[in-house]
Amino acid sequence: MQHLLRLISLRYLRAAPGRSFLTLFGIMLGVAAIFAIDIVNGSVKHAFRNTIDSVAGKTALIVRGVSGVEEPWLEVVRAVPGVKTAVPIVEQLARERKTGTQMMVMGVDTLSDSDVRDYEVTKDDVKVEY
Repeated sequence: MQHLLRLISLRYLRAAPGRSFLTLFGIMLGVAAIFAIDIVNGSVKHAFRNTIDSVAGKTALIVRGVSGVEEPWLEVVRAVPGVKTAVPIVEQLARERKTGTQMMVMGVDTLSDSDVRDYEVTKDDVKVEY
């Protein structure tokens, strides 16, 4: 094997050093690009997971009805074997009058909802005026 390396590869490296450098540089650049794409994909997946967790919470199942779910059904869902926590959420689509922009307004019970969602309050969220 050493003989083949000296006979073929080293002779080519001496004969065309510029082309050899460009080939090695291209390979290094390709490997670096693959690592960079992998890192970006991991960051995007993490951000997407955090966004979904903040909206839906850490849920495995969401129970919805066409016109909502009546409150007595909450106890039925809580009684199902294997259900750790069942939390009611009120969702309503709201429209801004002037521009017609729509947004989803969610009402949650923050006391029982803490098992499903992580509420993180930072100093930027709190505004104190004197």
